[in-house]
Amino acid sequence: MIESGIDKELKQTSSFRYAVGMFGTSIPINMFKTFAPIYYVDQLGITTRQFSTVITITAISDLIFVFLFGTLSDRQASQSGRRKWMLYGTPFLSLSFILFFNNQHMLDSNGLFVYLLILYAVVAMLDGMININYGALFPELFLYEKDRVIANAYRQMFQLLAMILSIAGTPVFVRHYGYGRVAIIYGILAWAVISYSALGYHEPERLKRNQKAEKINWKQVSSMLKEPLLWFYGGATLFYSIAFSLLTQGMPFYTQYTLEVDSAFNSLLLLIIFCVTLASIFSSKYWTPYFKIESVWFYSFLIIATGFMTIATFSYIYGLFLGSIIIGAGIGAMMTTSDIVGAKLIDIDLKKNNIVRTGLFMSFFNSMFRLNGVFVGLAFLLTEVLYGFVSGEETGSEPGRAAEFLFIYFPLVMVLSGVILSFLFVRYLKKDEAEL
Repeated sequence: MIESGIDKELKQTSSFRYAVGMFGTSIPINMFKTFAPIYYVDQLGITTRQFSTVITITAISDLIFVFLFGTLSDRQASQSGRRKWMLYGTPFLSLSFILFFNNQHMLDSNGLFVYLLILYAVVAMLDGMININYGALFPELFLYEKDRVIANAYRQMFQLLAMILSIAGTPVFVRHYGYGRVAIIYGILAWAVISYSALGYHEPERLKRNQKAEKINWKQVSSMLKEPLLWFYGGATLFYSIAFSLLTQGMPFYTQYTLEVDSAFNSLLLLIIFCVTLASIFSSKYWTPYFKIESVWFYSFLIIATGFMTIATFSYIYGLFLGSIIIGAGIGAMMTTSDIVGAKLIDIDLKKNNIVRTGLFMSFFNSMFRLNGVFVGLAFLLTEVLYGFVSGEETGSEPGRAAEFLFIYFPLVMVLSGVILSFLFVRYLKKDEAEL
């Protein structure tokens, strides 16, 4: 816990007020990441190769921006606070998100590709800026693990509600109102919720930092990057984020081209996953006390991997329902523990080095999440190379198998990689805690 260096008489921020911010940050970005492929590729004719190029370029540019924003956030935290980044950045995020799904004036295919590239990069950049500061406030506003557990439980429940609305509900809303109008509603709602949340934070008035902490330099970045725990945690969360992205982005392709059912079935499956996830989070208070947080985090990878293997093994419908339930339980365990494990990693760094560089850590964590675009882009590219699936207009001879690869097999490999890295994290963490 980051106890030293923060004013202990500071008024406690409401767990609810902080957590509801996750609802606001999740609404636009969930719709953005989930439905951008099916909207631009299947409906507008952007090819999978073009879309792969867009998310790969964006992932690389994000690596630059997230470290820039994290460094600036740390440098200005003790003077102007972190929440101002959220308050000033959210209007631009909402506007760029709305423009992304309102492109009726872009009729030329080349112009549409450029439009997609620019807006995709801008939305991702602004989302990173806001989430770095929102995430960095978590260990600074809540000093003790018991407070973090409560705040994080609320936060993940709000994130799930946002997922139910913006992922499971969007296909239904889009059928009646179209992507453009739905994006306008989500964008305005996100702006209002994030602003309400950020205005209620009671940030530390000062952080006791040495001169080096005030001016993050490359020596500090280098020392941070030499920490094995950072790479095990960051790599594991990267592989989880890839699997989750393809779970939500690949499902519309799977239901349409493999199962050949109505898009409403996609909403039903996602609703099942999120309801099970919500039940898993609610029940966590009964079983997490019997395990260490990092152990539960490791088990969550095993559960999610079991879910994907169930879908791959059994018949389409029954395997899909059963696997979705198992995956939902694993996602619940992951959401309950992952951020707390990350906060524990920051606490260890503070004890080792006596430097507050929360924003820098959040930059690294966010860069791992955003690096998933390279792998997601690779998955879409491989659907064209291996199966000839180019777009909704040119699906190749085996669109069903292409959808299976995108939705099941590529994510499964990613989750199994996460199993290995999370196991190594738990082992190395025991050694570090024993030494401190």
